Amino acid sequence: MISFSATLVSLISFSRAAVYIVAQCLGGALGALALKAVVSSTIEQTFLLGGYTLSVIAPGPNGPIVTGLAMGQTLGSRSYALLCSFLLQYGLLSTIAKQRH
Repeated sequence: MISFSATLVSLISFSRAAVYIVAQCLGGALGALALKAVVSSTIEQTFLLGGYTLSVIAPGPNGPIVTGLAMGQTLGSRSYALLCSFLLQYGLLSTIAKQRH
């Protein structure tokens, strides 16, 4: 997100931003694989790691009980957080770019 914002305000070139974005995606994927390697399947299933939910599955008297946010709620809040962080970064980087010129 920062690389994209920096490209929009001409702090870095498009080609450099593309390299940064690809490197960040690869780093995220490697981090997820490293986490998967060290986290047991019991913890993964209990906390639903890797899914689009923020839920916990707890044992209940009539079977498992799922508590937390549903998929629609988490996607909506993630979209809102993405939009807000983009606007904040764009505003800050625009101010920095104006001061540099």
